[in-house]
Amino acid sequence: MGGLGSALYRVRSWTAVPFVIALLAVARPSAALLVWGALLVLCGEALRVCGLRHLGATARGGRLHADALATGGPFRFVRNPIYLGNVLLVAGFLVAGGVAHPAFLACAAAALAIQYGAIIATEEAFLARRFPEAFARYRARVPRLLPRRAPYGPATAPRRATRDVLRAEFRTLHTLALLLTLIGFRNLLR
Repeated sequence: MGGLGSALYRVRSWTAVPFVIALLAVARPSAALLVWGALLVLCGEALRVCGLRHLGATARGGRLHADALATGGPFRFVRNPIYLGNVLLVAGFLVAGGVAHPAFLACAAAALAIQYGAIIATEEAFLARRFPEAFARYRARVPRLLPRRAPYGPATAPRRATRDVLRAEFRTLHTLALLLTLIGFRNLLR
């Protein structure tokens, strides 16, 4: 595993730091925007948690690993529900922060497209090698990031309990709450 996608995969938890700093610098929140943004953040995190429940323990760490192809839960509708959840998180923080400057929004969109485009391409190449026939069928029927209406395949039970996923998401949940709190304080300081 080499290239840009691999490098970004290994540091994916840290690539948001410059975005967060810039967001806090330009944020112009209001109470209403904070509420709407927090709702989007909750939706994004809920999608992440649901995806992580069906993905299993393979979602953590700096190397790609898969014991089985995840096709249950939100993976029945979209191939990358966790990254779609991340996009909702970013959108939620932009809304909460009242960020509407076109250049900032364009930079955020470009950064997301570059990061997730490279990571998804790397992950999908790995899955195509690991599960050639099953992944080819799955990829042909399920879109990459925009969910389909009809589910793919039969419903399957989650591989992990919600409490285990929430325990694994502990740092993420705290980071999300901290960022929303900082945006809220930014509102109070205006």
